[in-house]
Amino acid sequence: MSEDLQKDFNLANEELQKAMIELRSLEELRNQKVSQIHEINGKVKYLRSKLTEEPVEEEVTEEKEGDKENFERGVEYPPDKEE
Repeated sequence: MSEDLQKDFNLANEELQKAMIELRSLEELRNQKVSQIHEINGKVKYLRSKLTEEPVEEEVTEEKEGDKENFERGVEYPPDKEE
């Protein structure tokens, strides 16, 4: 019985580690996309100003109360296991 529990525990722990690694990878991709969007947005503003030859005002977007919560990271991950 305790061997089955130990096996289940080990499998669940391995699954958790894999999911955490996948999440880190996805978070890195997300950060790259955010940087890419900022860079492209800067190019668009620059090119728009050249097309119109008039100063372009910053676009103001309203932040919804829940928006900040969706993007802030509050969970810290344990360091990767060295095997």
